Amino acid sequence: MKVARQPFVVAGGLVFIVGLIGVLFYELRSLGGAQTAEKVKVVLDAKAEAEARSLTTKNRAGQIPVHRIAIVGDGIAGAAAARNIGVPVRVYGGKSRWEGLLGLPEVWQTDLSVFKSANLEDPVVFDSYARGGRILRLAIIAVAQEALVKSGAEYLRTGPVTLHSSPSGAWKLVDADGHVELVTEALVVATGLLRPKRITDVLAADKSYDPRVARLDLVAAKMIMSGDEYLSIRAAPPGLGQIIGIIGGNGSASDVAIRAIRDAGAKEVVIWGGIDNDLDKTIGYIELIKKYGDKICRVEDNVTKVVFVANAIQVSTSVTTPCKSLSSGTAKISPPVDLLIESMGRFDFDPPELIQQAADGRQISYHPVIASNRLIGVRVSFDAVGDQPPNPPIYLIGAAASWLPSNVHLPPGDRTAYIDGRNLTLKYVNSTAGMENGPPSFAVAAFMGWQLATTCLSKGVPAPGAPCR
Repeated sequence: MKVARQPFVVAGGLVFIVGLIGVLFYELRSLGGAQTAEKVKVVLDAKAEAEARSLTTKNRAGQIPVHRIAIVGDGIAGAAAARNIGVPVRVYGGKSRWEGLLGLPEVWQTDLSVFKSANLEDPVVFDSYARGGRILRLAIIAVAQEALVKSGAEYLRTGPVTLHSSPSGAWKLVDADGHVELVTEALVVATGLLRPKRITDVLAADKSYDPRVARLDLVAAKMIMSGDEYLSIRAAPPGLGQIIGIIGGNGSASDVAIRAIRDAGAKEVVIWGGIDNDLDKTIGYIELIKKYGDKICRVEDNVTKVVFVANAIQVSTSVTTPCKSLSSGTAKISPPVDLLIESMGRFDFDPPELIQQAADGRQISYHPVIASNRLIGVRVSFDAVGDQPPNPPIYLIGAAASWLPSNVHLPPGDRTAYIDGRNLTLKYVNSTAGMENGPPSFAVAAFMGWQLATTCLSKGVPAPGAPCR
């Protein structure tokens, strides 16, 4: 579809301004809370700067600080763990995925009743205007930051850390500024999910088709991006008057669809893929249909091929399936799309990057940590090499514990225990019907941080027996 140049510029500028005003309004909305996210952030930033200066002085003097316990990750899971251990511990933080999603001012307001049990603040404290199924993204971030402040955590915000085994067996952590420390008894990893899946991770190649070539062509034409990329655009994203295609029915698909229609001014949204985990029963999905269902149609089958020919995107499924309106259920042939968004979940073939570094070529083994039949974390161990001293246990919590990579060792019995335990954890944090909170959710993160801290690391002393070892 061709659009006259000048009208496009005028309309595009208007959408840009409206989109920017909308984002700024949502960010300023937190000022109406009883406490503000900014106040908490200022306190935590000051603490982080002081810790960095102290550590720099010690390292320059040739000292390598030693911690019994440390946490890598300062989101809800890491903050909940720090809040419930009972003594201050080192916490390594950095810019999170959620901080980067500037075009996503609100997140789904699911059942977060577990926050109270985990000694976390109610997010509404930072968003007094919260209504319905959405709450400020900044309010969730503020909850984690306030928990870190209240825990007295030795908080260091210097970006990603690398992890290696030291000659003594202790874990050696080096942050982005070059600071070096050792951890001797337990390390908690709460680093969240891996990158979004791409079509090259999912679509099969054959003699006549290579998804890598198709994606390279689409990237060069600026006609494909991940859901994270689309939601990270601060002002109005691309899509004015266009048809946006979303591959994947879960993940960020709902947020992308809302952003495309509300902020970009998209003409229509086409989603390929079925729905898992009772998503259609959640508040967020019901709200999506109510407000925007007449502009969204869904193809239930998964995509099998994407090609880029003559400057046009062609999407194929295994069988010819109509695109059904989310509001009326009316079926039609899928229209051609102008921009493709990848929303197929997160890459789950490997363990978290920190675990890969720690392994250093050794076999990685996962051991579910189960308390009251619920999954509260995953303990990670590595095969011994020669007479190398054993390493302290690593515990995964939150989203980092939400998937089983294909290249880690997990005995059949442990695999069953993990799946059954995860299901009971989900049942615990979902007090109402439907699967409002999935495995990588704020509620699960809070639950695991709280439970692992109180069960395995209470008062800063690692528990010696089951279920922690």
